Amino acid sequence: MNKSIFVGIAILIVASGCATSRVDFRANDLKESDRVLVGRVMVTHRGDPFTKDCRVEIENGSTYQLDETGLLYLPTEGGTPKLKRILCQSTSWYHYEFTPAIPLRVGKDRSTAVYFGDVAVDWDFNGGLKLADLLGSLGRILFDSGNDGHLTFTVADNFKQTVGAFHSEYGRAANMHYAKSLLPANRSPASVAPAVPANQ
Repeated sequence: MNKSIFVGIAILIVASGCATSRVDFRANDLKESDRVLVGRVMVTHRGDPFTKDCRVEIENGSTYQLDETGLLYLPTEGGTPKLKRILCQSTSWYHYEFTPAIPLRVGKDRSTAVYFGDVAVDWDFNGGLKLADLLGSLGRILFDSGNDGHLTFTVADNFKQTVGAFHSEYGRAANMHYAKSLLPANRSPASVAPAVPANQ
């Protein structure tokens, strides 16, 4: 199958399908093979807040709906998960695929959550109704395979605040431990962070 058509189909499925969010996280439901990622992704479009209209897609197929906090509590199933794509909905769905996908380091077991950083995404795209949408599903498959606009991101280390929010909501009850490996993963082991953030 032509790669652009395949990408178009994938985008259509992700945009129209279900996505989990931080309120869906259940520490008691973690499988033995699951690994937990914790971080924050904040998206702006030409300087305006846009986070709550965006989704993050991991290469294994899981999709995560952001809310206005940008907090991301994501269980992934084994292996090395990779940040594949960001999608945001204006009048149409807009997407940006990272090529290659960005690896995310995970903990040694399901009780160790790895903090990947606070990611600030600055995305510039034209907005409005896309031509592909005027042609329906087939149009999106055929004409909507390329990245939209220009995207840059920076990563800050706000471990205490972001992991503290996770710990107070879920981690304390689950007796979670924490490690830190900021994006992009630097091919080095995750550094060991305090087991419990201060003041939690």
